[in-house]
Amino acid sequence: MAEAPAEAAALQGRDTAVVMAVSDATGRTARRALEAALEQFPGVRVEIRQVGRVRTAMQVEAVADEARAQGAAIVHTLVQADLRRCMYDAARRRGLLAIDLMGPLLVHLQAALSQAPVGRPGATDDGAPDRAAAMNFTVKHDDGQRASDLASADLVLVGPSRTSKTPLSVYLSYYGWRVANVPILLHAAPPPALFTVDGSRVVGLIASSAELQSRRQARIRRLGVQLPDYTNPASIRRELALVLDLCRRHDWRVVNVSDRSIEETAVEILDHLGQYVGPVG
Repeated sequence: MAEAPAEAAALQGRDTAVVMAVSDATGRTARRALEAALEQFPGVRVEIRQVGRVRTAMQVEAVADEARAQGAAIVHTLVQADLRRCMYDAARRRGLLAIDLMGPLLVHLQAALSQAPVGRPGATDDGAPDRAAAMNFTVKHDDGQRASDLASADLVLVGPSRTSKTPLSVYLSYYGWRVANVPILLHAAPPPALFTVDGSRVVGLIASSAELQSRRQARIRRLGVQLPDYTNPASIRRELALVLDLCRRHDWRVVNVSDRSIEETAVEILDHLGQYVGPVG
């Protein structure tokens, strides 16, 4: 069995060990790899500090200084060879434990593929470079806008008014998903392009009729208008029945948003969507 490096002793004998997850992008990949490894050490308390956008030698030195001050180890996914070397040297001079997750893998892949890595920062962080594009797409495809372009969405949310289509769309777009949403109305047919989208990419949102009525009543109070049909329980039940019928006929997933936060609903949607497709990028 391989011996632990001498620098690792800095983490021993502490109530809570500190590890810095360092990256030239967001740091999410380093953090997730570290979290997965720590699952094998139950009962050990480790505080992970995520440090992203480290792209210069000066930033590497600053990270190493902070790690020394905090008595922390470093786990990093730096893709540029010069920065990995800089991190190695900075950690060695300070007696720090620095674990390179990306360098050995890139070296082996370069040999196996006979091609040098591009060394592009951010390519390892789950579509992070496409977040702005995803959010821009989502805003432009809110509430049935640009319906002819639905096929280019990663995900299409459908449902009656006040089923959280817009906030869910924006929340999911933050994680790199290009989301469109389409309202389902009693007296207007859905856009034809909706039925050309792969069914695994469409999710129908529903809620209890009582909750939808409450949400709609609160909305019209804020707006200061009178919309009797909008809050009529019978109309709401017909809208929900229409959504459920569409989902049944087209094999779309149904998610109930009643008494759930945006985050909770998003987790269920992503769990479903992850079985079929990944975000653009």
